[in-house]
Amino acid sequence: MNKNLRLLYVFAGLLVASMAPTSAQVVEDFDIRFQAQQNGSIQFLANTTMYCGGSFNCTEAQQALPFESPQSNNNNHNMQYYDGDNDPDTWCSSSDSLSLGTCAEISFAGLYWAGRLGNGFVPNEDLRDQVKIRANNAEPYIDIEAEGEWEFNASGVANYCCFADITDWVAGNPVNARYTVANIVATENNSSWGGWVLVIVYQDALEPMRNLTVFDGLAMITMSGGGSNSQVDVPISGFLTPPNGPVDLQLGVVAYDGDRGEGGDQLGFDGAGTVEYISDATHDIDNVFNSTHSTDGVMNPWREPAFNNTLGHDANVFVPDNSGFDFLTNNATDAEIRVTTGGESITVQVITSVIDVYEPDLRATVFIEDVNGGIAEPGDILEYTVVGKNLGSDAAVDVYMEMGLDLRTTFVSGSLEWVAGPQTGWMTDGTGDDEGEYLLADELVRVRVGAGANALDGGLLTNDPWGQDSVAFKFQVELTDDCLLLQCDGTLTGAAYIYGEGDISGNSQFNDGASALVDANGCPVDEVTVLEVQTGVCPPVAIEPVGTTCLGDNVALEVPQFEDNPLAQSLANYTWTGPNGFSANTATAYIADAEFDDAGNYLLEVTFTGLECLLQSADYELLVHEPNPSFDPPGQQCLEGNSFDFVGAGAQFPGAVYTWAFEQASPPSATGVGVSDIAFGSGGWHEVELTINEIGCAASVVDSIFIELPPDLSAFGIEVWPAAGCVPLSVTLADAAPTGELDYAWSYGDGASSIQDMPLHVYELPGTYDVTVSAFSTGNCPASISFVVEDAVTVYPAPQAGFTISPQVVELLEPVVEIESLAQSSSTVTYWMSDGGSLGQPNGQYIFSDGGTFEVIQTVISPYGCTATAWGEVVVNGTIFHAPSAFTPDQDGLNDVWLPIALGVTSYDLEVRNRWGDLIWSTDDPERPWLGESAGGTHYAPNGLYLWKVTYRDQLGYPVVRQGTVSLVR
Repeated sequence: MNKNLRLLYVFAGLLVASMAPTSAQVVEDFDIRFQAQQNGSIQFLANTTMYCGGSFNCTEAQQALPFESPQSNNNNHNMQYYDGDNDPDTWCSSSDSLSLGTCAEISFAGLYWAGRLGNGFVPNEDLRDQVKIRANNAEPYIDIEAEGEWEFNASGVANYCCFADITDWVAGNPVNARYTVANIVATENNSSWGGWVLVIVYQDALEPMRNLTVFDGLAMITMSGGGSNSQVDVPISGFLTPPNGPVDLQLGVVAYDGDRGEGGDQLGFDGAGTVEYISDATHDIDNVFNSTHSTDGVMNPWREPAFNNTLGHDANVFVPDNSGFDFLTNNATDAEIRVTTGGESITVQVITSVIDVYEPDLRATVFIEDVNGGIAEPGDILEYTVVGKNLGSDAAVDVYMEMGLDLRTTFVSGSLEWVAGPQTGWMTDGTGDDEGEYLLADELVRVRVGAGANALDGGLLTNDPWGQDSVAFKFQVELTDDCLLLQCDGTLTGAAYIYGEGDISGNSQFNDGASALVDANGCPVDEVTVLEVQTGVCPPVAIEPVGTTCLGDNVALEVPQFEDNPLAQSLANYTWTGPNGFSANTATAYIADAEFDDAGNYLLEVTFTGLECLLQSADYELLVHEPNPSFDPPGQQCLEGNSFDFVGAGAQFPGAVYTWAFEQASPPSATGVGVSDIAFGSGGWHEVELTINEIGCAASVVDSIFIELPPDLSAFGIEVWPAAGCVPLSVTLADAAPTGELDYAWSYGDGASSIQDMPLHVYELPGTYDVTVSAFSTGNCPASISFVVEDAVTVYPAPQAGFTISPQVVELLEPVVEIESLAQSSSTVTYWMSDGGSLGQPNGQYIFSDGGTFEVIQTVISPYGCTATAWGEVVVNGTIFHAPSAFTPDQDGLNDVWLPIALGVTSYDLEVRNRWGDLIWSTDDPERPWLGESAGGTHYAPNGLYLWKVTYRDQLGYPVVRQGTVSLVR
């Protein structure tokens, strides 16, 4: 490109609605969303998410070019979602492709989406501030939520616009990628629209330096035209066009609901004092919003779908003819974009500008050479040559260059010298006497360069796009001999910084480390020279413990290699991690009062301040040790002739020492894993202690052995329960104070015996019995005893039961019987009858209250409390039923209920009905009276004559049915 050629891009995102006139309204003021002055440009990707589906003439409408027929728009079709991704989680989707150069880097990516909601129900309307996006078809979607949302009403119809900054995500994708946007909410109806635009601002060192600005806001323009209601003007500034030569201009527009065949909408630009309106091969000057996606009048080919008529979505880049400077002049610093209408209603949302600026493009390149020759080694002298160039379109003034020293190097005093440029010769290290100096506090070399540079100010560096006009200086450094620093990172690179101002614009310029050289792709490189240093053989970073690792000790872990590398030690950053949540950032890791949970692997990572490297990961396996002595105590022995052997265990390391201590024994102590012939001098429990000492750690365990004394047996008390009772009598026998060291034998006195410790025996005959007890020692010292407990158990006889009943069969009308006892007169006699009655003396008369067969049970209790029983039976013949003929339920206490007499019945069912046969009351209980109620007790039955019917079985089981009447009088 000619160095005097300047290109201006302006992209505007607009929303257009074809509706009745409304008042103009600025919903949101236009503000700068992003601005930068850098090498690069702006692109936008866009597409519609609606199409006309299967409606009449749909295919022809979408394929028609702008000046062809049919001139159809979304008002002629029932619009529906377009979904091209075959993903069940999306209801609409469309895509477009981004294509940037190899050197491009994303600076800003703003996603804008919008849609028509109408006034009815819209599925997923609450999700309008959320969309999905993916880069390339094989990648998964990510969810995007709007950072800003604008809702507006155009001619009584609801619409919305959203924005989200997705710069970080787009910057991580390839510069050539297909972006698919899905799930933009809109109503599927006549006149509907919906779509998206992705505004991309990028940096590319191979493109001219430009002023890049993104504006966004929301301004609605009425279709009535005229005055402030019919136009929106957006000013742009902050740029400087070339002082002479061509100035090219591009305008980009994104609009919604732009209709073909409905003119009056225009896009204008004023950079020369007069607004000039724009047209091209696909846009009439009076209908720029005509549902197209194009660049310089040619349809964009990478969209999916790639409709020639999007039926409501515009995304176009215009290239007006500025050869006569009608749109933008030389030396221009500001301009204005105008959107106006005389027909359609327009809503402007996004405007971006890209303007080539007249500025320097400063670059600095560093070269490194080893003065000692051969492979660079620790301690060598290195020479840095720094070259500065201006590849831009304008000269730079007040130019100076800086290079910071690597922390692994030391400046060589007196080595700063000019290599190329207006100046020549040596420069001193100090400040204020020539163009250059070394700043010790900052470890920085600074040189003012270019024509006219002196001890205070930088000079003029003329521009040369091919870099032939340059300045250069050199200086020397000494490479450190610190082995650890070079072992961490043995690679040195060079990057220098050059600063200045545009000679015409006065804008500050800075290379941000960029050099004048390029890589294989033609992109500038930051680090030109790479120097590898031969570090030699450095000892590995190893962690060593200080002190022991016994349980409860204090442990210190450290790296002794740092003691011989003081520079590395001063710059080192330590990161320790270990078991039990351990962490530390000191040179020595301390573990106080070490516990078993502290045992395990400790990892150390070492970095150095100023270096982006990891020296080495070192680890140390810490063993927190406590010996674990153990032994099994031998079984107990009798005092006489006792002799014990002991065997220890638990040592984990060779050379462990076992030490024994015995309480009241001979010998009192011993050494060795196993010891024998240990004799204890008294009975009872005796402690035995075993201590293991290994690798400097000691631990002990104490257990006991028991020495038995010969038992002194004598007669002891026994427990008998119960000691007396009625035959048959179950008796339990036991030692009253058992020691647990005896076995027992029992003789019950009735010929039976047992060897159980606590036997249970049943005496079957009355009498008094002696019990013989024998006990035998169960320990290591033998002994026994036997003795008799006289009259230990008394068993009482059972009494005699029996009685007579006369007569045994009676009639219900005379149910009287005589009962006479046959038991001994000294016994207590009672009777119980199964009709619920009883008799409390041996002999007497009893009257039964009902018919049936009844059981009579006699209970006889002797003077000793022993009991006996006898059974008899009485039959009472006959069944009686009688029903009263009237009752007066008036709660006066006289004849208030109706209760038939039913005696001797085995089943019973009684019903009362009125004269119409309706059931008034019923029961299956012969004891339940009728109180004169009806309807389950919720109402009183009225006075009158009622029919009753009873069905029952007599005492022999025969069925009987009877019926009659009863009068109810209140």
